[in-house]
Amino acid sequence: MNPGAVEEGGKVASTLIEGLKAQPIVLALVVFNLAFLILVHFNGRDLRQHQEFQFKLLVENQAKLQELLAHCTPDPK
Repeated sequence: MNPGAVEEGGKVASTLIEGLKAQPIVLALVVFNLAFLILVHFNGRDLRQHQEFQFKLLVENQAKLQELLAHCTPDPK
């Protein structure tokens, strides 16, 4: 009989664990890479929020400037 998916998954997991025991630097690199990806994700999210806030301020300031300039022009009549 052929082994099922659970048995095959168990064999792969045990082989992976044995490989990580033999070379712990690989485990350290995996952990470091995951931490780096999480850091990049949160940093990018914060940067995007900051850019949206700055853009909103820029648009508001331009609208105020246009309103002020509209009142400064002479009436053509």
